[in-house]
Amino acid sequence: MKTSELQHPTSQVRVRPVMREAKFSDYENIAALQTNLRSQESTLTDLLAHAADLEHSGEPIPDEVNKRISEQRESVSQERNTLVRRRLDLGNAQTKFALQLQRYRALRAKYRGNDPQQQ
Repeated sequence: MKTSELQHPTSQVRVRPVMREAKFSDYENIAALQTNLRSQESTLTDLLAHAADLEHSGEPIPDEVNKRISEQRESVSQERNTLVRRRLDLGNAQTKFALQLQRYRALRAKYRGNDPQQQ
């Protein structure tokens, strides 16, 4: 048996609030990323609409506009990738938390009768 498995379950109590805090922070981070992504997508849409208006009016699209569109596409792509990574991180954290909570409850049940603090 590992040393960590021999510890009394009450030593693990502090894990629960910390994990809740981390999960809430992750949700806030994801919400901020989603808001930022929507904003960047809106900016890209505006740039593309501007380029389309120029093209429809027969004017050439300035190099600067094409450059900004390219940069904005890259920015949107990076933001989407970051959002995907954060969602995966959150899913992994939730899985890890669920496993830790399950282990905590199993140890608590196992040692419940042997806890001198409860007697």
